[in-house]
Amino acid sequence: EDKVAPIRYFIVKTKRIEDMARSFEQNVWSIPIRKQPPQAYDTLNQAFEEGPVILIGSTNGAKKYQGYALMKETIALSDDPDNKMTNLFEISWETKFPNIMAGYGLHYNLTSHLENSITGDIVNNSRNCEEICIESGSSLVKLLKQAYIDHMEQQQLLEKKRELKIKIKHDNLNMHIPQFQNWAEEEATWNTEQAQSALTSKLSELGHIIMLSMYGSRRYNTYNESSDIDFFGFMLYPSEKMVAPIPISHVLKNPPFSVYDYSIHQMEYLCKMLLEGDTKMIESLYESSHSIFYESELWSDFKAFARNLGFLSVDLVSKYLSEAEGYRGRKMIAKFMKKLEKSPTDQQLISKINKKWYIIMRCLIFAEYILMNNDLNVWFPDDSSQRRYLLDIRNGKYSFVQLSDTYDGYMSSIHSLLANTTLPRGLNHEDALNEWLMNARKQLEPGITTIKQPSNIDALNDLKELLQDGLASSTQDLPIDDIHILYLTKQVKGNRIEYLGVFTHTVKRLLTIADISESEGVYTNILSGKSLKQYIKKHGLYDPPVIYNIIEISRLYTHLFKGAPNWIYDTLYNTDLIVYENMMWDELRQIRNKFVSKRLLAQCKGWLNNEVKKLTHVSNYEISRDMMMKVLLLLHQCFEKFQVEIDLEGIDENNFQDRIPNVLKAVPEMVPSSYNSVTKE
Repeated sequence: EDKVAPIRYFIVKTKRIEDMARSFEQNVWSIPIRKQPPQAYDTLNQAFEEGPVILIGSTNGAKKYQGYALMKETIALSDDPDNKMTNLFEISWETKFPNIMAGYGLHYNLTSHLENSITGDIVNNSRNCEEICIESGSSLVKLLKQAYIDHMEQQQLLEKKRELKIKIKHDNLNMHIPQFQNWAEEEATWNTEQAQSALTSKLSELGHIIMLSMYGSRRYNTYNESSDIDFFGFMLYPSEKMVAPIPISHVLKNPPFSVYDYSIHQMEYLCKMLLEGDTKMIESLYESSHSIFYESELWSDFKAFARNLGFLSVDLVSKYLSEAEGYRGRKMIAKFMKKLEKSPTDQQLISKINKKWYIIMRCLIFAEYILMNNDLNVWFPDDSSQRRYLLDIRNGKYSFVQLSDTYDGYMSSIHSLLANTTLPRGLNHEDALNEWLMNARKQLEPGITTIKQPSNIDALNDLKELLQDGLASSTQDLPIDDIHILYLTKQVKGNRIEYLGVFTHTVKRLLTIADISESEGVYTNILSGKSLKQYIKKHGLYDPPVIYNIIEISRLYTHLFKGAPNWIYDTLYNTDLIVYENMMWDELRQIRNKFVSKRLLAQCKGWLNNEVKKLTHVSNYEISRDMMMKVLLLLHQCFEKFQVEIDLEGIDENNFQDRIPNVLKAVPEMVPSSYNSVTKE
């Protein structure tokens, strides 16, 4: 501040990005000692004695400037004659990009115009500790400041988008759950017991609660003061929610940033995961009453039933070993330890390592217990030595060597027990579980047996014949006996036949494990899209004779709600190509005006605008007449519904480029309704 000499600017460089990050943390720097004079530290010390010195930092190979710092003291040499670097000297980073390990910084492309009049070269070619002229130095600092501001604004925008995306995902996931809309606001005033009571009350309005419990470390009685409070449970939702056009999701999760986390699964999903040998789901069958805060009679019945089936198997033990040994176990600890070598005082990383060791040891304890007792106990009593041991691991009382030795001891014991075990291998109990699910529904909903299937479909046999040739060569099999066809069209394009159809699963399938086991029961694109490309590559056919695109109705509803012009027109407005239509489909056609929405209007405007741009900028571009006619018809429907007086008469491919821009300008701006509200309607 007392120095009146002009600021001098120097480029300083590091070989490794880690060194730059360490300098950002500690506000220190070091200069290499050259074999021959002049020495860079002499030049910097002289400049520092005369006036302010700014160091502009960059990492070799990064092609970015990552920040600039003020030099705060003179540079001293080390007493060690073999030391090739000066002693650390204090600097103050005035601007520094965050998370430079991810590659952030001011790119050389944005500074390529800056020349260094001192050397006659561009600034980007400066060597380590090379001085640059005042004009370019001040310009580079200004560019760094602005780039930093722009970067932080961009990061804030991305964070807001991320939060919004999470919120939208949660809203869409729980679109059937109005009871939970204010959960995040209400829960701030609750203690654990009040949260449990509120969750139970809200869930009881949605369906049949089977079981609710504490989750995470509270399931095992190994929690500490910093442990999260998580809830976990299972539901049987009413059949009408399960067979709705958009069925309720298999998992109900808490809103983002909640104090209390919860994951409530369908019983159908629990059964599916039991068949897959999921360790957490199998542990639920052996959960202690200490952690359960709601338990129905059906849960007691199901626990006894499922335990009797025998999910304690060699496969389950193998799952525990995989969790302990795999990329989420020892392999992850190995990665953490490498990071710890570079940052030995990183308490957050040390805490992660301790927690990971705790999880690994818990898995090994369970695996050994199953092999020794043919049983599973997931609750560690307060006075048990194993609980104290696991808590000590979380608190960091054991070294890496000690834990590794214990790990090896457990692994040796488990493998020895495995060699002589009488535990069964994994068995397929799908039929038994499905039978239990259907019996449970009949018990809770006596009218379940009278649910009517969609009307009798004689066209099923015709469909089998229509698809016979295609199914023989397609990459998937359509489960004909498990579906009802609702709608089917046939179109001949040259030498190729294209089928477009919609189906729904049988009610029985929708209420059992089978539905969840096949990607939510949605069979899409039998031979189109990616499958078509694979088919062409395999058979060398560039014009396959038959193409099928038969989708499940819940997927179609998603397209309709989003205002997809192609799907709305082809399934609800085009009657020329129909070869089969169930009477239920005619009912849907009667309410097609519901799908003439502001979203559809926005989609039509977007398509028209893109086509105008292509016609303007792409030579010899030809507009799709079929698609144009679809969009114009739907646009006319939108204009009628929203009372927009714009004439679309006479528009064709010849005058499209002249008339459509005026149409787009005349269409008033309309904010589409949220996906959630359209879905509810």
